[in-house]
Amino acid sequence: MELETDLETDILIAGVEGGINYWAGVENYDYKNCSVDILVEDEDEETLTKHHIDKVMIRIGLARVAGHIPRNENSMVAQTGEHARRIVSDKWAGNEDWDGFQDADTADIIIQFAIFGDLVYG
Repeated sequence: MELETDLETDILIAGVEGGINYWAGVENYDYKNCSVDILVEDEDEETLTKHHIDKVMIRIGLARVAGHIPRNENSMVAQTGEHARRIVSDKWAGNEDWDGFQDADTADIIIQFAIFGDLVYG
């Protein structure tokens, strides 16, 4: 049986199961309800900060990356932003291009923009 998922859940799953592992820890992962707590090591490397990610935060990340003007037009951030702009302008309906484009890297970018408002890692 295949799980029916929506855009936000697809992004969360791709991020947690492959995209963010190099900079974050994960707790309370519930892909069925599109919810996870992400643990990020602070600069002092002794403190972990917990960030809750859900559908609302994924949409915030999409909106932020859609409005971001990257320094390099050919970067993955620029490409992700272009696709995110189409999704946001289509009132979150998604688009067919996204299905072939979205992967762990794009999910990583969207989650970082949701938490930090910019690309911090990678």
